[in-house]
Amino acid sequence: MNKKKIFFNIVRFMVVAAIFIYLFKSGKFEPSKLKVAFERLDLFVLSIILFFLGFILSAYRWRYLLDIQNIFIGKWMSVKLTLVGFFFSIALPGAVSGDFVKAYYIAKGSRQKEVLVTSIFFDRLLGLYTMIFVAALALMFGYMLGLISGDYGIWTQPYMKGLAVFIISLFLFLTVTGILFMSTRVRSSVFIHSLLQMLPFHNIIIKIYDAVHHYGKNPVKTCKAMMLSIIVQIPGFAGMYTLALLLDIKVLSFLDYLTALPVCLLINALPLAPGGFGVGEAGFRTIFSFYGSREGAELAFLFHSIIFILSIGIGGLIYLLTDVSKSQKN
Repeated sequence: MNKKKIFFNIVRFMVVAAIFIYLFKSGKFEPSKLKVAFERLDLFVLSIILFFLGFILSAYRWRYLLDIQNIFIGKWMSVKLTLVGFFFSIALPGAVSGDFVKAYYIAKGSRQKEVLVTSIFFDRLLGLYTMIFVAALALMFGYMLGLISGDYGIWTQPYMKGLAVFIISLFLFLTVTGILFMSTRVRSSVFIHSLLQMLPFHNIIIKIYDAVHHYGKNPVKTCKAMMLSIIVQIPGFAGMYTLALLLDIKVLSFLDYLTALPVCLLINALPLAPGGFGVGEAGFRTIFSFYGSREGAELAFLFHSIIFILSIGIGGLIYLLTDVSKSQKN
């Protein structure tokens, strides 16, 4: 390991330590609350099972995206590479770092590197998009309930209005951008063709663009992939809700969780610390405090603990005990 990597690792672990020290000293993170995980092992184990199910479903979603590109890999290989990706997301900073490792192994020795790598990052973007979609839908549904009942509750607070406007605007922006990006008419336009030709490494960029554009040529299958992506979110949300029950968090409704968790998970994905440790605790604490809960940091810590157990315990063992480089692409 060279000096730059050693320095970088020291810095990121110092960031994690500094955040936890701040949260602990300011009373925003109370480790004593975590003992409930041992007192209610039934709920804790249930949450582990739910998160693991989410891992398996995410592997199936990625495999389905590869099928759209007429690239077929075995079920076990898709699960194996997905779990190894989660392992490296813990070992390296940020939730997307494992995607780079997965991309390396799946594209190694292949003539379709651009398509394979694009499928991984399209899978990640699809997951983020559907999280934002669920949050925007929950926000609009919550507002409509307020119109009917006359009780807007938390939506009368300025910061929640701002959060709602941001999420809904982001959802609309991503939707319009995605439609344009995958549009056949846009791709075939002279302007786009000339613009792509002027870019550095334009040959590679065009191949990546065409790989993404291929999903636009299969709208039915792409819509099915989106529906599958929404299904993938369910075990994770249920796992989080189970942990919330474990911590006896009662101030948030189910709709509140659908709006709060996507924002928390987006903050958690920032590539500032290994697996989002520290950053996620601070983000969860801030967002959950908007709803009147003081247990956001503890919820994030339990979530990170489970992801750590699954990623290191299962993904790490798979990486150590199997030959990941054999991708079995057909």
